[in-house]
Amino acid sequence: YYEVRGYSPGRHTQREDDPLKMYRVIAGHKVPAGRRGRRIPSLGGPSVPHARKWEKWARHWTTQIPIAGHAILVANETLVVAGVPMRPGFAKTDIEASYRGGKGGLLWTLAAKDGKPTGELVLPAPPVWDGLAAAEQRVFLPLKDGTILCLAAADTTTAPPKSLYTKGPTGTEEDGPDLLKPLTGDSIWLYRNDFEKGKIGVAPGQINGADEGKGSAIVVTDAAAKSGQHSLMLRDAAGLKYPWMPIWETRFPAPKILGGVLTLSFDVMMSREQPGRLNVMLRHYGDYGGRPPFRTVSQVAISPDGTIDVQGKKVAAPKGGWHHVELSFRQGLPGKRVVNATITTADGKKHSFKRPFTNPEFVGLSWLGFSAGGNEAGTTYVDNVSVKLEKAP
Repeated sequence: YYEVRGYSPGRHTQREDDPLKMYRVIAGHKVPAGRRGRRIPSLGGPSVPHARKWEKWARHWTTQIPIAGHAILVANETLVVAGVPMRPGFAKTDIEASYRGGKGGLLWTLAAKDGKPTGELVLPAPPVWDGLAAAEQRVFLPLKDGTILCLAAADTTTAPPKSLYTKGPTGTEEDGPDLLKPLTGDSIWLYRNDFEKGKIGVAPGQINGADEGKGSAIVVTDAAAKSGQHSLMLRDAAGLKYPWMPIWETRFPAPKILGGVLTLSFDVMMSREQPGRLNVMLRHYGDYGGRPPFRTVSQVAISPDGTIDVQGKKVAAPKGGWHHVELSFRQGLPGKRVVNATITTADGKKHSFKRPFTNPEFVGLSWLGFSAGGNEAGTTYVDNVSVKLEKAP
């Protein structure tokens, strides 16, 4: 297949990438049976093996073009793409003016086999959408000013135009159970914290959005504990900038993202006097070709109404009592996209069930967040947080 890609005016203002580098033509092919390819992202960045729907496709080449493509055609060994210009040095106003048709049009020819540019033609007006046609060694192109052009190869510039980059083929690999390096031993602890060594009133690790002036905090406390003397208190408050504030974050570096069965375990209690909310999020951050730059395996929502919700499955968990939560799933793609959940409530009853991954493209845990996810005063306690990775059976 052949495809022209870019994005519309305004979107580039939300990204750090240079928008003028993101317009390009991509050529790809279907991967033979027993192999799988790597994802071709919708925007800039390397090709990454994160989206299962792309497994059967791989890239031949990608070439940057100074064109927001409106039409594309392949005839014999030549690819023709036409659109509006996106020249190097264009400011935001130039980009927007070009989309409006104020800078005419532009046509490029490329070698279909390797993506190398071979010719360029400046057009007096933007081309009609998907209007390219070819016959008798000629290309026919209607323009928005009513003109219809009949072009031969000699009508483009004799000196090949310059592209900012041309990238070669992406690799393929044997279609197996994991895209992650497998765990070498039987098991490892990625994280363990019972908060017993934490200093009272001090935040452990990375905290964002806490505001003591408004009554919001995440600190080690001795006001409650499931075991020992300490736990982590998450106290929410009204008037914070974002509902997810405050949040306690833990990140796992790439060498720790391994194939295997991962289990998150923690104890939680909502304050009896002023119960709060708690959202527990498990994400993988990576190049997913757009926003958001992450995928989620699961999310746990603890609510002041006395429930624990895992992907829509609710379990009654009365405030004022300690409840135990375990989530277990296999890391790596492809594989079963299922989370095994067990909630043991304060009365000793176990509730076990399975839930699908929030995002099937999730690869492995790289970020864990405990968020006081509301916008009103409330307190929740967390204890005995652990993340364990075990060798897959």
